[in-house]
Amino acid sequence: MKFTNLPISAQVVTPVIILSLLYAVSGSLVDWWLRDLQRDTQLYKVGLEESLVALRSYTEQSSSDEGLLSRDLASDLIEQLEVQKTQFVEGSLGSTNQVRLLLLVSILVAALVSLATALWIARNMKAKLWGLSSLIGTMLKGFLVTEGDYEGSNEFGYVISGANKAANSVERFVMELKGRSNEISSSAVELMAVLSFHEESVQNQHRQIKALTSRSIKLATNSLQVVERGIAAEQYAEQGVGIAQQSLASSEERACLANEVSTALNQAVNMAESLKGASSQIAEFVHLIEDVSERTNLLALNAAIEASRAGERGRGFSVVAAEVRVLAQQTSSKTVSIQKLVGDLQRDSQMMLDSMKFCLGKVAENASLSQKSVNDIETLLDGISHIITQHKDMVHAVKEQSLAVSAMNESIQQVEACLGENSESVKQAMTAAEGLLTLSERHQTKLTEAN
Repeated sequence: MKFTNLPISAQVVTPVIILSLLYAVSGSLVDWWLRDLQRDTQLYKVGLEESLVALRSYTEQSSSDEGLLSRDLASDLIEQLEVQKTQFVEGSLGSTNQVRLLLLVSILVAALVSLATALWIARNMKAKLWGLSSLIGTMLKGFLVTEGDYEGSNEFGYVISGANKAANSVERFVMELKGRSNEISSSAVELMAVLSFHEESVQNQHRQIKALTSRSIKLATNSLQVVERGIAAEQYAEQGVGIAQQSLASSEERACLANEVSTALNQAVNMAESLKGASSQIAEFVHLIEDVSERTNLLALNAAIEASRAGERGRGFSVVAAEVRVLAQQTSSKTVSIQKLVGDLQRDSQMMLDSMKFCLGKVAENASLSQKSVNDIETLLDGISHIITQHKDMVHAVKEQSLAVSAMNESIQQVEACLGENSESVKQAMTAAEGLLTLSERHQTKLTEAN
């Protein structure tokens, strides 16, 4: 995270913390160094003093020449120790002064660093405040699309983010107002168009009401004519009912006759089928006779052959065989004639049966048509009765309609008066719509300038 993105309180407190830390560290080091130096100096001073005391006591106790010599040496040593003590004290004082100078320099450096940091922070804060001021000035001029480019998470970031959100909200509000203004303008235009159309409609209604008045008069006249014609139609319908009832009676008689004919034809068909069955039986008998004739002929032929073998003794039998053979041939020829007659009888019976079935189908179809005709005539009677009822209702309704037309003429006059008042209201509404359109255009111009 960048230092400039930290909160402003953190940016301001940081140099103070750095200065305090530098001062504390420098003071601790100097204090430790001074205490160590004082301790060493004190120990060295105590040692020197003890050495001087020992040497002085030694010189005072010595009385011989050696003692004099030692005393001289001790005196020289004491002088040297005094000199070293003086040099050590002066060196300690110089070191102390150097430490104090170092402490002063460190304090000055910390102060300069803190001052530079404060100036740098102030410059950054000034730049951010200048950007925020520019953003607010741009928004005040109406340029709501402009957004601040600061992306920090500190107070400046919150302020610029809030300003951007406020600008976006105001921009959306302005765009919504522009949209509503456009809607109001279009609605005002549509309202004027509708009112203009309504005014034309009112005028057309005036004309239509006049035409409606004349038509209502014609309608009353036509209603009377409809009543007269309805009465005449009712009379014709009653006559049609009588004719339809007669047709219904004759159709019912034809249906009964068709049913009787159908019954008779069914009996004839049954008889023809019985005749056809009898013809089939006769044909079987004829086939049997033909078979017997063929066998008799074959038997006569065999008898003739046997008679010829017998000679004179079988001549009588030969004559009988010849007669039997002739009889068999005649029987065979008659059988062929009978078969032909039976075939003709069967063919005629089949043709008669087909004709009867065809007639029966036509009779049944005629009966169905007769029944349908009866149903149609009954439907026609119901329709005519319904028409008569409707004519009566229509005549009654036309009479009521004539009364309603008179009342409608009075209502039309009242509607015409209301239309006059409506026309005045439409003119006033058009004037108000024009004022609304002008106000909407002014509002839209102001919003365009603000954006």
